[in-house]
Amino acid sequence: YPPAGRYARAAEFITLMKKLWDSFDDDAIVIDKANALFARPDGFRYLNHHETFFDVRGPLNIPRPPQGYPVVIQAGVSEAFIDLAAQHAEVLFVVQPDQQRARRFYQTLKSKAQQYGRTPDRLRVLPGIVPVLAETRAAAQEKDRYLKSLITVESALSFMSASMNHDLAQYPLDKPAPDLRDIITGSKGRFQYVIAQALEEKLTLGEMAVRYAESLSFPSPVGTPDDVAAMMIAWYHSGACDGFVVLPTYLEASGNLFLEEVVPRLQRAGVFRTTYPEGTLRDTLGLARPENGLR
Repeated sequence: YPPAGRYARAAEFITLMKKLWDSFDDDAIVIDKANALFARPDGFRYLNHHETFFDVRGPLNIPRPPQGYPVVIQAGVSEAFIDLAAQHAEVLFVVQPDQQRARRFYQTLKSKAQQYGRTPDRLRVLPGIVPVLAETRAAAQEKDRYLKSLITVESALSFMSASMNHDLAQYPLDKPAPDLRDIITGSKGRFQYVIAQALEEKLTLGEMAVRYAESLSFPSPVGTPDDVAAMMIAWYHSGACDGFVVLPTYLEASGNLFLEEVVPRLQRAGVFRTTYPEGTLRDTLGLARPENGLR
């Protein structure tokens, strides 16, 4: 499917899944062995869903989940994605390379969600972050240089091609990066920015691919635990995010500076929990349990 078709199909799929999760009432299951009754006949219902992409009679063959719905997690940043996410997403994994863009996206998405009758606290926006940490800034910068030295142009090009759903091997590596913004079909929202930056800075195709492979267009703070914690706190307090998805570029041979040093700093700043609630992922994220929409 082209992007528009994919999102139309996704919208119908999500709507259908919510109906299936709601096809059983929360109290439909009785398990009455004496009367050979597993569930109340009036506690579940057929859907008879026959629309553009799916034909499903229903109901689901299992009871309604303990969370009402599993947490609906989506990833993307394109214009078409924003409309779908504003209606349905509860957690958004997004690519935002800088704080200013992240703030604009956050405000747009939360405003759009309100237009669909949702309150802003019904969805969490979590940009990816690729931290490079060391005890000193000099050591962190050296680690960052070493990690980047491991990236080959060929591997970067292959990785970028797969994400774009477009074969970049057909273009010369040492010539200016081509403007493919209207051609790519994969991860379109992410690469609009990547390609625009490459064109502005007059990068070659090879340079653009390596630049992308270094951080996948995520913010990548390089520094001490104090530096990284300060950056995360600034994003959070500025209204650029509700949290982060941390994407490590490497595994330490011993210890974990992020867990051992960054997290305590976030806790002391009052932006990270010190305990977790019992229950489900929905409880941990502080998301309300959805009501059954078919009752």
